[in-house]
Amino acid sequence: MLSNARYLWLPALVLLLVGCARNQITNMSPRVMRRTPAGLYTLEARWDTNQRAVRDDTMTPFVVVGTQFHPMRRSTLNDRCWRATVPVPPEQRFLNYRFKFDYLKAGFGRRHPDSKRSRFYQLEIVD
Repeated sequence: MLSNARYLWLPALVLLLVGCARNQITNMSPRVMRRTPAGLYTLEARWDTNQRAVRDDTMTPFVVVGTQFHPMRRSTLNDRCWRATVPVPPEQRFLNYRFKFDYLKAGFGRRHPDSKRSRFYQLEIVD
């Protein structure tokens, strides 16, 4: 019985190591915006990772609305924040969207494609 107890730490160690790798997308956009005459709304997200294999210079983020992909640009104020301007028709009151980050990861002599998607968010447009 005592000999089996020494193997109980192994699953805990595996869970700890797996839990340490983190890629996180944070929505920085407000939930409600006033309707603009041009019908354009800026959505912003923050990308955080502690994985050294992620190649920051290969980051290609998008705002995904339905089947449309709107490319994002790096914010001038914070290099971990990205923003995109998304058109919304004047008759539409809600916009459902998510963020998608495509990137390459370094690994054993070559780079491997990877991707991370956020959960869905909803923007309410008020008059």
